[in-house]
Amino acid sequence: MKELSANLVAKGLRIAVVVSRFNDFLTKQLLEGCVDGFVRHGGTEDDITVAWVPGANECSQVVDKLAAQGAYHAVVALGAAAAIAVLLQQAEANQLPGELRLDDWRQLDDARIAAILDWAWGEQKGRSPPNWSRARSARFPA
Repeated sequence: MKELSANLVAKGLRIAVVVSRFNDFLTKQLLEGCVDGFVRHGGTEDDITVAWVPGANECSQVVDKLAAQGAYHAVVALGAAAAIAVLLQQAEANQLPGELRLDDWRQLDDARIAAILDWAWGEQKGRSPPNWSRARSARFPA
């Protein structure tokens, strides 16, 4: 059997990490994991440059600029687009059509989530929704 593996050594490397501020409760943890992995493989925190951007959409522009500088061995982008979380916040605030509104989070089952996603796909994207019936959803505590 042939097996390929790499010797992961970050010693002497300089990296830039572009991080989205939107959903920072997620991206801060992603950044911590990135830094931890880099340091565990021999890199130092002094060799990491972190650039914060407003949202995931801005990541690519900053990544391009940092990469063009040629000062880094790698540029990493960390963003978290949580569109479903925004929809669920709208559901909680009763900003969805009447039949989709929630009186209580205990009403949020797979069928209700699928209906909300169908509405959002059609309303926001202006096209037919995909088949959400195959999707699995996390249950929210009562």
